[in-house]
Amino acid sequence: MAFEKNDNYKNLGFPQLGEYVAKQREELKGIFDAHTDSGNGQYRMNEEVIKEIRERNDFLGEVTKHWEGMREVDSIFQKNREELTRLNTEPVKSMPFSPNNGTKPETKAEAKSLGELFINSDEYKQNRVNGINARFGWDVKGYEFKTTMTTAAGFAPANDRTDIVSPYPTRTPMLQDYIPSITTDLDTVKYMEETTFTNNAAEAAENAALAESAIAYTERSQPVELVGTFLPVTEQQLEIAEAIRGTIDQRLLLMLAQREESQMIAGNGSTPNLRGFLNASNLQTQAKGSDSVPTAAYKLITKLRGGAGAGFVEPNLFIFHPNDWQDIRTLQDANGNYIWGSPAEAGPERLWGKAVLVTTAITENTGLAGDFQMYSTIWRKRGARIDVGMQNDDFVKNKLTLKVTSRLALVIYRGSAYGTVTSI
Repeated sequence: MAFEKNDNYKNLGFPQLGEYVAKQREELKGIFDAHTDSGNGQYRMNEEVIKEIRERNDFLGEVTKHWEGMREVDSIFQKNREELTRLNTEPVKSMPFSPNNGTKPETKAEAKSLGELFINSDEYKQNRVNGINARFGWDVKGYEFKTTMTTAAGFAPANDRTDIVSPYPTRTPMLQDYIPSITTDLDTVKYMEETTFTNNAAEAAENAALAESAIAYTERSQPVELVGTFLPVTEQQLEIAEAIRGTIDQRLLLMLAQREESQMIAGNGSTPNLRGFLNASNLQTQAKGSDSVPTAAYKLITKLRGGAGAGFVEPNLFIFHPNDWQDIRTLQDANGNYIWGSPAEAGPERLWGKAVLVTTAITENTGLAGDFQMYSTIWRKRGARIDVGMQNDDFVKNKLTLKVTSRLALVIYRGSAYGTVTSI
């Protein structure tokens, strides 16, 4: 049966759309499973099935692009909601109740200011009547002048500090959002990689032998590593500002996520380091040379699709340092027009139709691209965990240690599914 596209997914909410994408992938997997020979694991498909697979894959790309857009909008919504919550929960400066509990205040003689006493004085009135504009002596009754006391000799007014904390500027980890993540009980993730694929399929004359092909597999493994940090805090500090403990926890989680992202991009793979994409085996490269960065980036896409290096994948993401993306975003034509659109508009954060992740986690002058959705997975032994404890003589020193850790492995199934643009 031919596959029919349905645009109803555009009416789905963000969570439902994610479920819809997963369902479409399951259906696509079901087609592969249904046409796989259980004896030798090879696909057996006619032209109609192949056409349906292509149509489903194209449709899946369209839906995934729509889902990525909604995820970005959802992220903006979440941040806006957090800001509104913060702004609407500012402490009340004063209580709207009467200090006299509703009783009539006691009547007192109205105090007059120094200016009022001056214009109501007999001396001032007499001068106004006589029309004389002259200096005159004036005995101010009710005011007693002393030596002036300034803040230098006295003290400044009390001024309590607000509970607002301005965090240190730091990057937001984002790469993890583009890589599938699953849990595992293993300490080492093992998998099989098809390392030999020799296709000698050819025509044969009657009663002639067919050409022999070859397939070979190699076991690969990636250890689950530990990433973490700790922060010593005195009990007095936490008692003084107990409300800030949650903030400290969140900052520790941010530190952990930042290190995970850095390792996923540039880890060298030597325990306890993860093996990052920049150090993946068979990683493809494309030198910028005399090309523009967009041109060099498209040449890398061609390699990943099946050109030199034979990646045979469709990349879904580019990663650039902010300074490198700035050079791309501000490209102009011969007339001075910005290629990526007017500076008055936000403009597309995309390159050749692929999403762009801008982060300082990647080294400047190097761009990274690949299919992060299909050919890599984050295997987590457990999620991030915050522990609080004491060590050595912390007990008598009233100190606590806040520790955050995670155990994970980044598995890159096909190194040639990723590549770099160098010398940007």
